[in-house]
Formats: sequence, structure tokens, C-alpha cells
Amino acid sequence: MIVIVHFGAQYAQLIRRAVNELGVRAVVISPKDAQRERPPDVCGVILSGSPASVNDEALACVRTVLAWHLPVLGICFGHQALVAASGGTVAPQFSREYGKANLHLEPLPSPLFMDVPYRSAVWMSHGDTVVTLPPGPWRVVGKTDRGHYAAIAHEEERLFGVQFHPEVSHTECGNLILRNFVLSICRAVRDFSPANLAQEMIRSVRERVGDTTHIMVACSLGVDSTMTALLCTKALGEGRVHPVFIDNGLQRDEDLELAGRARAFLPNLRVVDAAERFLRALENVTDAEEKRQIIGRAFWATFQNLACDLQARVPLGVYAQGTLAPDVIESGAESGKAAVIKTHHNLVAPPADFPFSLFEPLRTLYKDQVRVLGRAVGVRGDQRAFGWMAHLRAVTTRDFMTADVARFPPEFLPDVADRIVNQIPEVVHVTSSVTRKPPATIELE
Repeated sequence: MIVIVHFGAQYAQLIRRAVNELGVRAVVISPKDAQRERPPDVCGVILSGSPASVNDEALACVRTVLAWHLPVLGICFGHQALVAASGGTVAPQFSREYGKANLHLEPLPSPLFMDVPYRSAVWMSHGDTVVTLPPGPWRVVGKTDRGHYAAIAHEEERLFGVQFHPEVSHTECGNLILRNFVLSICRAVRDFSPANLAQEMIRSVRERVGDTTHIMVACSLGVDSTMTALLCTKALGEGRVHPVFIDNGLQRDEDLELAGRARAFLPNLRVVDAAERFLRALENVTDAEEKRQIIGRAFWATFQNLACDLQARVPLGVYAQGTLAPDVIESGAESGKAAVIKTHHNLVAPPADFPFSLFEPLRTLYKDQVRVLGRAVGVRGDQRAFGWMAHLRAVTTRDFMTADVARFPPEFLPDVADRIVNQIPEVVHVTSSVTRKPPATIELE
């Protein structure tokens, strides 16, 4: 297992995701947790980035991690903290470096950069920089065009630092670098799979809710909230799960239509018309952030009324919602240190008198991971929420001036549709055109 020490970077969960995609378990912990005890079964440590400069708290944490005598990879702030904790120096640079940069590797190879080209694009986001390396056999492994210590290593102790972010897609060989660290240097066991994650999450739902308590789930019928409701149903059974869809007057017409069909897989779904409350609260408000706050508070007020009503009939004790990692990160709520990009309505704080505990089982996942998780627990077909539509058009023509509809055996098109939705998870609806030219064109327009 890989431990990721989270210093407040908005990319920290991307690191965990990248490790998981290598088939390796990963856990994200705070610097304070790292100082308390060494997690069991850990084979390597990644130090995340941070919007802050290296401070005493970070140095104390890194020194504790170094005492574990495990491979360590520092990323951005983690790279700087690793250097400072080992006796090197870090200082603000004259101009901050954001965006694409070119990494140039030194001729002497490093195991961290095995099979990485001599020159590749990396993604930078930092204001401070390493000025001098720590004493001992530390060496520079790579630099940028601006001469920064972009990558350093102490191979004897299996300590590595990179100023750039290998976990983001803009770093060309980022996945390969992380693969080299996790599998080759740490020799991590590949014991992670979506099925294992699904079982862990089902177990976490049961542990959080208990044997008899009921749970209310905020359900917009998008992928995130629908998966939350289905995961709770898988763990607790239909009778103890109460999904609630709130019509706030801001949805698309198809969202409301979907709510009527959703009871096929969420039989206890309750649809509540609260449009007047939301629209009245938003009247004459133009600021986007203020709108998000108002919508968040209106949702809480509506759910609070529903929860009190429901509690009179069943032992309701937990409220769940489909918060994902990007929601938390952009709202600056993940570590308390990251900057706010925009507040998501589901991250607006609940009222002080909200009677139930908040549960967000998908809080560390990204949307594509939720889809993979859904397939792992058997969410198929009608249990999809939203997705893409594929339109098929087959014609016969000789001169492309006129065209007739191509004829297929009756079972052909349904078979094609089944293959498309089964092999392309993002597609949930397949249609076919049966209109000749003229009046239609051959191309779909």
C-alpha cells in the first residue's frame, strides 16, 4: 500500500487515483496522522503538493516519514519539504512558474525515470524552489529550461523529489514516472480492483449506518447521487434507504421525466416540488458565488423539513449525498488549506440544528471512477442516469443525390444497440434513422 501525505494540494486525490489505476491500494492521510503512527502494510510514501511554503509542521511530518526508512517521492511542495527536512534550502523564486515546462534528464539514469525520454513536457505550479541540495549523495536528475532542480534523487535511501506534477494529464510521462516509483522502487503489491473498492464501500456504508438505522439520500438522478443511493441500497436493502429528488425549478425537462422513471430502480424515491422556495430566494441575485450559497442553503432547509417528517415514521439517522472529489477540491474543503475555486451547493455547511450526520461515501472518487464502481456492483442498463446518445444512419445510394433506407434483418439493430451500450459505457441510448433523401440529407443535420 502507498501512503499519500496530503499537505493541501488540489491534486492530492489525483495521486491516489493514479496509484489505484496501477492496481495498488493507496490511502490519503494528513500530516498530523503521519506523525501519530506509521500505517500498516505501507511500502512507500508520496508527499503531495501544497499552496503553502515549507513550514515547521511540514518539516516535522517529513522527518517522521523519513524515520520509516521507506521509499519517498516528494511532489512540488513535497519535493521542497523533503529537501528542507534533509538539510537543503528552499526559497521563493523571482517569478512563479505555472503551466507547461520542458524537463531535461541528466545522462546518468535514475530508476524513477526508467524509459522516460531525455526531454518531455511536465506541468509546473510553484512559487518556491530548491536552491541547494541536502548534504550527502543527493544529485540532480533533471532540470527545466529555466535551470530549476526539477528532479532530484538520493538513490541509496530511495528518496526522490520532483518539482512538477506527474499526477496530472499534462505531464507527458507522469503515469510512467509514478509507475516506476510505485511498482519498481516500492515493489507494491497489486491487490486493488474496482470490485475490491465496491466491497470496501459497501462495508463502510454498513459500518456508518448500523444494523437498524434508516438513511435519506439526496438524489438528483445524476451519476454521482444515483450511485450513492444504489450503493446504500446494495448495503442496506431497499427498505432502509429513502432517496429524495428535489424539483428546485432549475432542472432540465428531461431531468423531471427521468424522476418518474427512476422508481424502477429506486422504488422508495420521493419527488418534492420546492421550486417556489428556490426561485424566490434567487430573485434579483446576480453574483454566481452568492447563487451557489443560496441554493445550498435552500437544499438544506428542504431536506431538514423532509428529514423531520420522515423521522416521525422510521428510525432515520443518516443523510447521504453524492459529493465527489472535484466538488470537495474546488470548494477548498478537502484539507482546509486549498484555495476555493468555486463553492459547490452540496459543500455549503449544513444548519447547526440539522438533526442527522452527513455521509459522503464517494467523497474521494472522480466521476469516471464512479462509473467503474457502478459496473463493479452491477449497475447496468436502466440503472444508468445520464449519458450520450448514439444515432445510426445507414442508406443505400448510387449517386448521393437520392438515398433509400438500408434494410437489415429485424434482430440486427437491437443487437447493434446492445453491443454499443455494453462496450461503450458512456452511451446509454441508441437510435436509428429511417428517413429517405429527400427530404432528409444523407448526413444527420
